[in-house]
Amino acid sequence: MTGERRIVVDGCFNVRDVGGYETTDGRRTRWRALLRSDDLCGLTPDGLETFKTLGVRSIIDVRGLEEAALAPHPFGPPGADVAGVGYWHWPLRDPADVALERAVQAAPNMVETYRLYLQHCAPRIAAIVRGFVKAPAGGVLIHCQVGKDRTGVTVALMLAVCGVPSETIVEDYALSEGYLRPLYEARRAAGRVGAWDAWRSEPGTMRMLLAGLDREHGGAGGYLLGAGLTSDELSRVRARLVE
Repeated sequence: MTGERRIVVDGCFNVRDVGGYETTDGRRTRWRALLRSDDLCGLTPDGLETFKTLGVRSIIDVRGLEEAALAPHPFGPPGADVAGVGYWHWPLRDPADVALERAVQAAPNMVETYRLYLQHCAPRIAAIVRGFVKAPAGGVLIHCQVGKDRTGVTVALMLAVCGVPSETIVEDYALSEGYLRPLYEARRAAGRVGAWDAWRSEPGTMRMLLAGLDREHGGAGGYLLGAGLTSDELSRVRARLVE
C-alpha cells in the first residue's frame, strides 16, 4: 500500500503518515500504521468525515490535562469509542510534577526541552509506546497540541527502534515547521502566540536528540528498555510498524 505523507484534514494543520520510510535492513514502515498530528479538537465537520476515511482505529492524546480541558475532544472522553475509534488520553508530562513544568517553561531551547522529556517522562513515554503495541488492529494516531514536540519525540523513538535511519527521522521531524506556519500566523494575528522560534522544527534539534540517545543509552531501544518496555514489546513495535 502506498500513500501521501501529508494528509489534508480540515481543521488540522500537521497530520501526516510515517509510512514508507526505508529501514536499515531494506524494509519500509507501513502506510497507515502510525500517524501523527496536531490537536484534533479543531476538526470541522468536513475534516471529521475525512478523518474517518484514514483507517485510524486508536488515538493517543499526549497533551496535558489543562490543554485537554480547553475543548471537548471529538473522539473523547478517554475510553470512548466514537465511530469505531478508541480514544486514550495519556499526558506525556506528569501534570503533578510542578518542578518539571517550571523547567520546561524555563528551557532555553527545544534541545533542552526534549532532554527534560527523556529524563523525567520515561515511564509515560513507555506507556504511550506500549499503547501503540496493544491497540486494536488498524491505524494508531498520536497527537499533542501542535504535533511537533511531545509527538515528535515519541514518534522519533518509535521510528529509531524500527531501524529508520537518523537522517530520515530528522527529515520527518523537520516537516512540521512548514505545515505549522499557517496555524502560527493565525494565532499571531489573534494575539495568542509569541515568537516563531518555539514553533520551529530545526533539523539540528532532532540530530542532537538522537545523538544523545546513542551516546547515553545505546540508542532508542536502550532508552525504551530502561523506561520499562520489554524486548518482546519492542519486537512488537517493529512487527506492527514495519512491513
